[in-house]
Amino acid sequence: MAAHCEITVVDSTAQITEIVDLLLQIQTDPPSIYIDLVGVSLSRHGSISIVTLMVDTRNPRKHIWLLDICTLGALAFDTPGKGDKTIRNILESPEIPEVFFDGIENVQLMENASRDSKHRMGGSRGPVSRKFLHGLAKCIESDLRLSFKEKAAWKLAKDKGEKLFRPERGDTYEVFNTRPLSADIIAYCAGDVRFLPELWYRYWHGLTWDWQNKVKDGAKKRVWESQSADYMPNGSHKALALAGGRGQEYSGARI
Repeated sequence: MAAHCEITVVDSTAQITEIVDLLLQIQTDPPSIYIDLVGVSLSRHGSISIVTLMVDTRNPRKHIWLLDICTLGALAFDTPGKGDKTIRNILESPEIPEVFFDGIENVQLMENASRDSKHRMGGSRGPVSRKFLHGLAKCIESDLRLSFKEKAAWKLAKDKGEKLFRPERGDTYEVFNTRPLSADIIAYCAGDVRFLPELWYRYWHGLTWDWQNKVKDGAKKRVWESQSADYMPNGSHKALALAGGRGQEYSGARI
C-alpha cells in the first residue's frame, strides 16, 4: 500500500517559491494537500515551529515538506511564487481544500461518522458509539491495510519522536525549535501526514451524502469555536465528538 515518499526540510525562500508554484497546479477534487502542525503550546497563545505539508495526487510518489517556521517566520507564508500568490493565499482560499487530521477537512470527524459502515463491514451488529473521537494512531492501526513492517516502522518513528518532547518525561516541546532538526523529529513530523490520504479516502467515501454534510458542518463548528474568546484548547472535552448518530448529543452540540 505504501508509496515512495520523499521528505524535504524547507528553510529558504527559494524553496517556498517552488512549493507555491506547485501547489497552484495540483487538483483540488479530491484534495491533494495534507497538513499537520507542531510547535510550543499550539493555540492562539503558542507558536508554530514546523508546518508539515504533503502533496498526494494518487500516484506512486508522494512528497512531504517540513516548512521551517522557526527559521523562516512569516516568510514561509508570505513569499510569493512566480506570480503574486503565497502559501498564505493558498491556505486561506475557499477553493483549495487542505486536509488536517482535525481541521476543516477533518479526518478525525470522518472516522467518527463512518463507524456505522465499518461496524457492518466487520460483521458486527447492535449499537455503535460515536461519543469519543479516535486519535491518529488508532485510526492507522485499525483501519488501514498496512503490512506489519509498515505499521511497525510508522509506530517506531512516532514513539521515538514522542520520547523527545513529552512533558511528563521531563522533556519539552522546545525540541521542535532546535536546529538542525534531528532525524527522529523529521520522521515524527512526516509520520503525522504520511497516511492521511489513505484515511481520507477510506472514511470519506464510506459516508452517505447526509453524513458528509454533517462532517463538514461539524468541522466548521469546531473551527468557529476555536476562534471564540472563551475557547479552551486542552481538556477532556477535546476527546468528545460533536455529535453522534441516531439523535445522540455530545458536548451539548448536535450536527
